[in-house]
Amino acid sequence: MSVAEEGHLTSFLPKSVTIGTATGYVSGMALWVEYIDGLRGKAEFPGKFMENIQDDEEKAKRLVLFYKHLYSVEGLRAEQVVRASTCVRYFFGVKGLPTERIFNSDIAARGRAAAQRSVSEKRAGAQRMRKQE
Repeated sequence: MSVAEEGHLTSFLPKSVTIGTATGYVSGMALWVEYIDGLRGKAEFPGKFMENIQDDEEKAKRLVLFYKHLYSVEGLRAEQVVRASTCVRYFFGVKGLPTERIFNSDIAARGRAAAQRSVSEKRAGAQRMRKQE
């Protein structure tokens, strides 16, 4: 594909969602960029769009490590992790990169599910709700 064709592709694909939705996706992508920048200079640095990883399974594992980072470091839980994943997937797609095998893989789905609130978090939330009533 020529450079001009790449330019046409990357300028056309963002139109697949509304401008408002695309603007909202920026925050999720910012989390990804922050995570990736933390790996810069290390042997495990995958590249902004995981271009340094050839195997889709390894890319999916890196994605799960991103979910773990969101859960453990950022304090996000399942709904927010799924949203961030959707945002990152959108930007990968806009770049014309394959997303299906990475984001829909079994390990990625399990990673998103692992970000559910813990039992103790659920109990604490239920107690707060009872106190508010």
